[in-house]
Amino acid sequence: MSTFWGITSRLEPKRAFKATLDINSPSVRWPKFLITKFSRPGVTEMLQPVTYGMPASGTPFPRMKPNIQYNSAPKYKPLQIVFIEDSRSRRNNTALTVYTFLSYLGFTGEAVVASDAGPVDPAILARDMIGSQWSINELRPNGSSFATWTIQQPYIQSAVFSDYDYSSEELTTVTLEVNYQGFKYEDKRRPLSSRDPGFDPSLTTGASSSENAAASQQTPGSPGSDSANSETVGEAAAGLLDALANQMGQ
Repeated sequence: MSTFWGITSRLEPKRAFKATLDINSPSVRWPKFLITKFSRPGVTEMLQPVTYGMPASGTPFPRMKPNIQYNSAPKYKPLQIVFIEDSRSRRNNTALTVYTFLSYLGFTGEAVVASDAGPVDPAILARDMIGSQWSINELRPNGSSFATWTIQQPYIQSAVFSDYDYSSEELTTVTLEVNYQGFKYEDKRRPLSSRDPGFDPSLTTGASSSENAAASQQTPGSPGSDSANSETVGEAAAGLLDALANQMGQ
């Protein structure tokens, strides 16, 4: 696989393990390096049938082919987050953090004690624990981030603690299902061609207007374009096969 993708220096598939999740909470430190698995956002139920009413005469409209339109209020795919529990540090005790969150919502047998500053709405405390924006960072091999998913207004739909089992050596986990009200995706790499998604000549800082215009007119495969190298995958593969044939013939 590495040989195939290595044919073109600008083509590298994303890896499922090269990402981190930051739960940006103003009140609690969530241990991101104990997160073993998490899903990305998505949209479901995007389409809906177009419904027609009855005319004044009461006669149904003639039978027509089904018409479909985009739903103005689609549903978002829930996120699933799996935490590994830490047995050494209270600070990284994810079970305690989630339990505290559930207590603020009144879902456990423990009452929330008011602070010295006066009574505080437990729902506000719970909201602060999970924050209003989460970030999924896609990583380069050196660990730097090149793209970010921003989860807007997340809220926890369910929290499940894994079971104990004397016949197993698996790690104990806490699994959260999270819903949200929207998301954004930002690729931090600079688009160089008008064929790149999100290209904006004004964002190519450090380049003159003539260079920006030239970049906007570049096509994949042209010299200097940010495509899968200046040759196509087929041309590169053909060149590789020719080189192998020459070596075998010597």
